[in-house]
Amino acid sequence: TRAADESETKFYRCTKCDHTWREYR
Repeated sequence: TRAADESETKFYRCTKCDHTWREYR
């Protein structure tokens, strides 16, 4: 269900500006 959906989405976080974004593969 949701766990499977999050598995396909990679979450990235910038340690400099503390910004978070998602990248779909």
